[in-house]
Amino acid sequence: MLTSSGFCAQALSKRIHYGKFVAEAKFLAAEDRYRALIEARDAEGIMDALTDRAVEQKACCSQMCSLGRTSGCVQRIVYTFRMLSIGR
Repeated sequence: MLTSSGFCAQALSKRIHYGKFVAEAKFLAAEDRYRALIEARDAEGIMDALTDRAVEQKACCSQMCSLGRTSGCVQRIVYTFRMLSIGR
């Protein structure tokens, strides 16, 4: 049986895992754009190009609220969500 920390870790792991596939697909769809950003070492530009803010907010809020209700780790989830939102 997983503890609340385990549920939180699983949820974050899933988001990261799916995010890798999404990032790769976006890179392949606009390779020249991303190569220019990479060569310029523009981390903020890369994140802006990768991130659809509306989708991200909806997905994170939905997943975090659901996880908070089922596992009881609301404080940890809120902290994690805030860290993800500011990119740290």
